[in-house]
Amino acid sequence: RPDLRVVLQEDNPALRRTMTRIMARNGRAFGRGFALTDASAELDTTLPTLVQTLQPRALLLADPRLSPDLLADILPRLAPRPEVIVLYGRLLETWAPRLPEVEALLSDLAYAPGFSFDRNIARGFKLSRGLA
Repeated sequence: RPDLRVVLQEDNPALRRTMTRIMARNGRAFGRGFALTDASAELDTTLPTLVQTLQPRALLLADPRLSPDLLADILPRLAPRPEVIVLYGRLLETWAPRLPEVEALLSDLAYAPGFSFDRNIARGFKLSRGLA
């Protein structure tokens, strides 16, 4: 789909190398439409800047550094707000006991649970219409 742009952020060098090897093994390379960026900078500034610059319709969050406290700081500042937010991967695993806090925060920001993901694998939220 040439209309899609996917940007992955990963600060773990080993995971970045693995992602690059997987792409190469499949005859693919990261580029403009499917990019891999370093996320070693502070997330409280890089994530809002990335959202403002790219204006994604969907934001998939898996970085375990995104604690519920950090998300409470970052999510209200995202502009424009993505239509969809998905929590998954290492974020879900690391912060499982505190996910009700994040779900309440998303509800306060006009996001409602959506999608039929297994709650142990991913949790998706849709922005209420007219609030993007």
